Amino acid sequence: MSLHLNLDYKATLRAVRQFKARINGGDEAVFYFASHGVQFDAANYLLPVNIAAENLDQVKDDALPLQRVLDDRREQKARFSLAIIDACRDGFANTAPGASFKPIAFGLYDMLGNVEEWVADCFRDNYLNALEDGRAQTTSAKSFGCSFVARGGSWLDGPADVRSTRRRHAFANSANNAFSDFGFRAARNLP
Repeated sequence: MSLHLNLDYKATLRAVRQFKARINGGDEAVFYFASHGVQFDAANYLLPVNIAAENLDQVKDDALPLQRVLDDRREQKARFSLAIIDACRDGFANTAPGASFKPIAFGLYDMLGNVEEWVADCFRDNYLNALEDGRAQTTSAKSFGCSFVARGGSWLDGPADVRSTRRRHAFANSANNAFSDFGFRAARNLP
């Protein structure tokens, strides 16, 4: 057995080659992949942690085709081969365009799983002394200043973190920070 975590593209290929080399004819081989994947046409791709693909051609260049993993087992004449792919697949390599999926019952789109929502509140350990009128808490109880809050989960997170109650420290207030798994929700009051 070999365990590999958080692999980039080159390390993923190296691990797959090493796994193939260890299979002898008659072996039983189990391949387990837990991360992200996409499907285009009839082809499935396993995404390494460092992928920044924005279109199909980049996915084909920078992701591992699942068929390659399956073909490796066949070539090595494994007696039994099982591939378990625990990957979310929504058809997008990173974030999905707004309103790509059905809205929730309140008519709101993209509430969970696309990007973590960067909110205006400074992070606090709990909700004690929260403002009763719902305004953002923009002062920090910490000496290092305000660390903003990220709520929910993104395309990059596992299922346990894609929930509306998830909150964590985001990053310091800076226009220089940009991440493909963070966003904010623009909203307006209706008359």
